[in-house]
Amino acid sequence: MSDSVDTTHRADNARQTGPALELMFEFLAWLTPKIERFPRGHRFTLGDRIQTTALDVMDALIAATCTQGGPPIRAAVTGSPDAV
Repeated sequence: MSDSVDTTHRADNARQTGPALELMFEFLAWLTPKIERFPRGHRFTLGDRIQTTALDVMDALIAATCTQGGPPIRAAVTGSPDAV
């Protein structure tokens, strides 16, 4: 796949989902192989925490992308409508 096709495909996805969601997906695709190369003692503790946190951010971005308006987005990202 050439770079121009990849860039066009990425731009189309970013228009549909938003640039933050697209970049987070790319970050997760980069992060997963890095975590797999952690030493065994760190892979299952630190690696799991890093990956879980990154996936939580991805879930929050998906919820925020699918939600219209102000307060529901805050609740989706923070887990609480009252959190600042």
